Amino acid sequence: MDGPLAGIKVLEFTEVIAAPLAGMLLSDMGADVTKIEPPWGETMAFYTALFRY
Repeated sequence: MDGPLAGIKVLEFTEVIAAPLAGMLLSDMGADVTKIEPPWGETMAFYTALFRY
């Protein structure tokens, strides 16, 4: 994807709402973002399942 951050590589070690949003925005602007999660998965994945209607 072309964008102002094309060619930039980012390692994302984030969890909980706002921080992953930052990684998504960097990706939308062309950065190559690689998300690193703990072996048990992202914390918010568990909590969002609790609040599904």
